[in-house]
Amino acid sequence: MRQIISLGNWSSASATIIVAAYGILQILFGLHLIPHPGNLYWFLVPFFLFAFVFLITMICFDLLTPAKSRKWTTIAWVLGTANCTMITMVYFSQLAHINPSLFNWQREDLRLPLFEHHTDLQVVKYTWYFLVSASTFISAFAFKNLNARRLYRSLLISGILLPIFIFSWFYPKYSFLNYVWIATFSLATLHARRFFNKEKKELEKKEKRMSPSVEWAIH
Repeated sequence: MRQIISLGNWSSASATIIVAAYGILQILFGLHLIPHPGNLYWFLVPFFLFAFVFLITMICFDLLTPAKSRKWTTIAWVLGTANCTMITMVYFSQLAHINPSLFNWQREDLRLPLFEHHTDLQVVKYTWYFLVSASTFISAFAFKNLNARRLYRSLLISGILLPIFIFSWFYPKYSFLNYVWIATFSLATLHARRFFNKEKKELEKKEKRMSPSVEWAIH
């Protein structure tokens, strides 16, 4: 149990850092401070790392929540698994395509519009948004009747903002609204970390209460 709590604590903290870093990279790219082709690699890394730490967080939720609430966390980590599988397959295949394309000087156009609107990786990006938002929204219901109201609300709000991505897909000039989701999701992962820390403290208290009984039984 302690290992699960520690793993969940680490994964939720990592998710917060990665999402914040991704938001900063998006701003720098919008300001044209990250040149091509550097943007291809800078965006690949957060997506790839986040897929795994998010999945680990959802699995830790599933292992720590009561049995009656696990139907929600099970759906959440299944969606997380789908997201992780998609990201891994797509990005490794794209990396195999990006490298030779960038350094093949006989090509007339070396600029690959991979992250431009309505391109393949843009579709993957918005699918990533959808799967993560759906997963957080569904996982929120596992904490509705637990003593974790802040975590429940933050996960719920993060999932409810899914229509923002649909809107920004059809109207790219409003894509800056995606930063609202980045902020709310970062808040949700911070509350997730607080949840794991709380579980750790409760486990320590339980172990302290049990230790005198064990010592009495030995003597």
